[in-house]
Amino acid sequence: MSSLFRDLQTAVRDRLKSVSAYGGPLDLSPVIEIEGDLDAQIERRIAATGLGLMVLTPKIEPGPAHDQITVSVVLDLIENPVQNQDPSGSRMPALEILESILAVLLDWQPSEAWSTLEFTGCELLQSTPTIVREATWRTTALLTLNPTT
Repeated sequence: MSSLFRDLQTAVRDRLKSVSAYGGPLDLSPVIEIEGDLDAQIERRIAATGLGLMVLTPKIEPGPAHDQITVSVVLDLIENPVQNQDPSGSRMPALEILESILAVLLDWQPSEAWSTLEFTGCELLQSTPTIVREATWRTTALLTLNPTT
């Protein structure tokens, strides 16, 4: 089943799969909120590479017109620096990966249903022992009901 929110999260995840940090492709395997146990999926990724990336839509507000909604798209980038710098880790600091993510989402429109993403900021939520950075964008869509046939 398709929905505005599923389509938005899937489009962002697919776009992030194209991120390459400093010349080399990096498989971030982003987790989207709609698909299952986020904690377990992120823990597996952090254990494997030292990094985890989640795509969330935590805030939905009225849009500029009565039939529109404005949604926050949040990316949580989680890094275990010890695991990340291990030979089995990605060996790419989260801050450098964030720079690539910002570039890849710059002036990007997830689909015809959504407006171009507008970057609104990034915060360091946690610094030890795991680093958590949260970057936020906003986008707007027309809210319509798709009747089933």
